Amino acid sequence: MPKNKKNIVLVTTWYKPLQSIAVNRMVAFAKYLDKDKYAVKVVCLGDKKGPKKEVEDGVEIYRCSNETIFKLPSFKSSDSKLKHKFKVAQKLIIKKLVKDEYSSWIKTAGKKLIELQQTEKIDLIISSFAPAAPHVVVSNFLDSNPGVNWIADMRDEMSQNPELSQDSKAYFEAIESQINQKANAITTVSYPIVDYFKEILPKVQHFEEIRNGYDHDLSLDLNHFNSRFTIVYAGNFYGTRKPNTFFEALSELKDELPKDLLIRFVGSPRNFKVPKVFEDNVEFIEKVSQSESLDYMAKADVNLLIQPFFGRKGVYTGKLFDYASVEKPILAVVDKDDVAAELIKELNIGFVADFEDITGIKKAIHDCFELWKTKSHLKYHKEEIFKLHRKFQVHKLSNLIDKILNEKIQ
Repeated sequence: MPKNKKNIVLVTTWYKPLQSIAVNRMVAFAKYLDKDKYAVKVVCLGDKKGPKKEVEDGVEIYRCSNETIFKLPSFKSSDSKLKHKFKVAQKLIIKKLVKDEYSSWIKTAGKKLIELQQTEKIDLIISSFAPAAPHVVVSNFLDSNPGVNWIADMRDEMSQNPELSQDSKAYFEAIESQINQKANAITTVSYPIVDYFKEILPKVQHFEEIRNGYDHDLSLDLNHFNSRFTIVYAGNFYGTRKPNTFFEALSELKDELPKDLLIRFVGSPRNFKVPKVFEDNVEFIEKVSQSESLDYMAKADVNLLIQPFFGRKGVYTGKLFDYASVEKPILAVVDKDDVAAELIKELNIGFVADFEDITGIKKAIHDCFELWKTKSHLKYHKEEIFKLHRKFQVHKLSNLIDKILNEKIQ
């Protein structure tokens, strides 16, 4: 490595070929950090039988195995309701029995960090939550390497998440205490969560909002309208995040909408009830690649966003940025006082209704339908949508890294 390059290591359980919003965020960090300035390495979760080291786009990737017998189940959209409930119960039992399902990976990833440090001095480490395991790996490493800088990246709150069990809350509080003592900076996805961490981590010097954003440069056909009015929802459903109020509003509008409307759920589990009147209008698509998911979004007449109020603020959900990027109207059934609703209004890219407001949801559906019927467009703020590309968000991360490293020199 040339002497003028800084050695940056990203520690994460989530990395490709896995597919998720978390993976996309970590891949963007590795992809868009300037390779003329930084030598970027990734220490991530790997399969025991898979490759231990790869190099892709100038990034060294080290895959460390997790040899635990307690692994959380994966959920598929093809799972029956009974199978889905069984997996949920299995997940809860494992979480009760095991403090951290990645305990074995914490050890193997920690050993890899020590090897990298011995080979080439690490200047800065970025760890990714959730899960908490990457933060634990870095905290343990810093006990014997206190001179290495640390950015703890958060996609969600930790101990103050209202959906946590008491055991998980206590575990996260202990890790937050370590972060407060050792980390140079916190990065997270929205300003409300930035403010939350500022309050509970007073010893950390730097905080930065780095949104998830989108990561493609599609050629869009904005004049494409389907012969059937097509609504697409791409993503997961869990807990109270279900399309129940959307379907309730849709049922009240059924006489005003075309009988052959199409509602596509892409990569969504069948863990909710579709009203009988719409059974022939609903299509479930198995989980697909990111590019295929974007294709469904780009060819929709409306993209559906569902986000109930969870007792917490600062929740964009990663799919919102992909929805915005394809420049099709967004039908947002969300907390009207949170960041997702604010962003949609700022970009003028959709219609917002409160999750519990059936009358408001009906109006939003009607407004979307009118756009399709008249083949009309909203006047999107395209320049602001362009700034949501992940490369602009990672530029903020780069500036933060430089600030931390320059402080160390001074």
